Amino acid sequence: AGIRSPACPGSTTATPTRPPTDPLVPTQTPTSKDALQIGVFVQCVRRTGRTYTASFGYEMTGPTSLGIARGKGNRIGPSAFDGPQPVMFTPGRHDAVFTVEKIPLKRSVTWTVRSPDGTTATARSNTSGPNCLVSRQPSIPAVDVTVPPTTGPAITGRPQPQPIVVTNSGTATATAVVAVVPPAPGQVIRTTSATGTGDARCSRTTGTGVIRVADLLPGQSARCVLTVTATRCDPLATTVRASASSLSLPGAIQSRAGGVGGPSSCRAAGTGVTG
Repeated sequence: AGIRSPACPGSTTATPTRPPTDPLVPTQTPTSKDALQIGVFVQCVRRTGRTYTASFGYEMTGPTSLGIARGKGNRIGPSAFDGPQPVMFTPGRHDAVFTVEKIPLKRSVTWTVRSPDGTTATARSNTSGPNCLVSRQPSIPAVDVTVPPTTGPAITGRPQPQPIVVTNSGTATATAVVAVVPPAPGQVIRTTSATGTGDARCSRTTGTGVIRVADLLPGQSARCVLTVTATRCDPLATTVRASASSLSLPGAIQSRAGGVGGPSSCRAAGTGVTG
C-alpha cells in the first residue's frame, strides 16, 4: 500500500482498436458494446531519493463489474513494474488503487487498460505529478475471515462440510489473499470446493486447509467449503479456526486474526451420544 491522495488524475489517452479475441478479454460480456468503459489515471507521486513512487486509480462506467487479466489488455510498462494492478474492476471512481515503487526519477511508468469495446486508456507517471506527501493518509485493505456455524452435530470419522468466508472490509484492494485452516489434534481437513460471491474467487490446494483467494476489492467476499473430519468428540477436534493474510497489507498487520466456529455438538459414529 502506498500513500493516497484526493483525486488528481494524470494524463489519459484513448485509442480505438479492434475488439480483442484473445483469452485476456473480460470474462463478463456486457449487453451493449459501449456499456463498460474504463479510464485510468495517476493519483499522485512521492519522491524518495533517486526514485519515486506513483499511485494509480481508475474510473469505470457500466452496470456490472468486469475482470481483465494481466497481460495485453491490462499491463504496466516497463514490464519490470508489471503486476500490482487490479484484475477486477467495479463501476465508479476508485482512487489510489495501487502503487508502483522505486521508479528512477527520469523514467515514467504507464498503465494501459483495454475496455470491451476495444478502446484503450493509458496513464503515465512522472515526477511533476501531485505530491502524495501532502495528501490524506492511505486507504488500506482489511482482510477478515469468519467460520460460520454448521448445522447438525459432528460425527466422528465422518467428513462434515465447513464453509470459510474471507472478506475485504477495508478501503483498498487486497492482493495475494491466503486463508489458512490448520488441522487441530483429532482433525483431518480437506478443501473440497472454492466458490466466490460476486466476482471474488478462491482456489483450493488439494488435500490441505490452504485457500488462495483472487484479489478482493473493498466489500468483496470469497466463500470456500472444506471438509473437516473429527476423529474424536472433544472441543479440539470439532472447533475450526482460520486466519487470513494479504501481501498488500502493511507489514505490521499482514496477517490478521481469524474466526472460530464449527459444529455446536458431536457424537460418536453409530451412537446417539453427543458431546
